[in-house]
Amino acid sequence: MSQPVIRTMQADDREAVVHLLGESDPWKTLGYTKDDWNRIFCPTPQGRDCYVAELDGRVAGVAIVKQKFLLGDYLELLGVAEWARQKGVGGRLLRHIEELVFERTKNLFACVSDFNESA
Repeated sequence: MSQPVIRTMQADDREAVVHLLGESDPWKTLGYTKDDWNRIFCPTPQGRDCYVAELDGRVAGVAIVKQKFLLGDYLELLGVAEWARQKGVGGRLLRHIEELVFERTKNLFACVSDFNESA
């Protein structure tokens, strides 16, 4: 198995990202549908830094960062496909985000649902 590769999200990634999020918790539990994700990602979220993780040539994860949130940046979303969990994808995405954010500011904020124990 190869290591995840992190890159900026492109418009061509939208379908894979929408599928990944539409099939995943905590978003299913929170009531998000594929229609919701299609609205959010059509086009890609504006005013945000969006990244995908590729594993073995497939989109395996996604992260969205809002710059200039309070006294730092805000990690709005980090998701990993069911098939790619426990393979280092989420950790690699988070490390990539931290490297970028801490070059420009000293704080990174995130919020995790209390029922999302694996996060």
